[in-house]
Amino acid sequence: MKRSLLIIISVLSLLSCKDEDPLAPFRDESKFVIPPAGNSIKVMTYNIFGASGKADLDSLAAVINAEAPDFVMIQEVDSCTPRSGRSIHQAKVLAEKTGMKYCYQVAWDRGKDVADIPDESKRGGGFGDAVLSKYEFTDSVKVNIGPDPAVGGQDRAVLFIKVNVNGKPLWVGTSHLDHVANDASRIYQANAIRPIVESLDAPFVFGGDFNDEPGSRTIGIMSQYTTFAYKSETQYTFPSNMFPHYKKQLLDYITFFPRDSFVEKGYYVLNTAKASDHMPVVAVFNMEY
Repeated sequence: MKRSLLIIISVLSLLSCKDEDPLAPFRDESKFVIPPAGNSIKVMTYNIFGASGKADLDSLAAVINAEAPDFVMIQEVDSCTPRSGRSIHQAKVLAEKTGMKYCYQVAWDRGKDVADIPDESKRGGGFGDAVLSKYEFTDSVKVNIGPDPAVGGQDRAVLFIKVNVNGKPLWVGTSHLDHVANDASRIYQANAIRPIVESLDAPFVFGGDFNDEPGSRTIGIMSQYTTFAYKSETQYTFPSNMFPHYKKQLLDYITFFPRDSFVEKGYYVLNTAKASDHMPVVAVFNMEY
């Protein structure tokens, strides 16, 4: 009888404790995540200084190749403009030099903008954003979001590509928000991006030059629908060593959503890169879905 009672008590004890982990209070899960093979992605965002007409495509490609990212979100990309070369499509050239695929979106049609470019000899081509990818993309979303109509300014765009990473669907996107001191158009654009990302049918990584700093109204709005990966508000991304006298600012970001679909494994700014006035930002994620 006593033996049967002991057995019953032991079984009840096991049942009552089966969901308890005695080491739980001492375990930091973020440090013990072992990703399944093939679930890691490395992404970079890079403003390539295309607006200057002096983008050094060889140096830019060297920076990208040294990091070997899976995806590069690039801004200030000229396509067949007089200032960068009427025969030069910068996204296409960078794709060739890095062995990646590319998708390009014109934000500002420089051939039609008579007001901002009165000299006809300087008009032509496009200015926009691109995504370079090691993976074939199966779909894309391209939306022009423009400036705030009340204040005007340059047109801007949002670009996403859809890829399949080892059976997992993923959207990768970029944008370059308005650059003027008045933040009205950035706020307008930040609000315009929300319905675009909410329409995506899979998790996404989204990066770019958002032209505003942590604590700004722009970043506050975007934080409502995507998670920012930066680690320090003092880790500036502009200027590079090309313009050391400029004010140091954090303007370039990598974000992701949903929060529980990704585990951040690394994040850093390449502060030695001199190929552009901005520094590239790199993040590594494990895809947990």
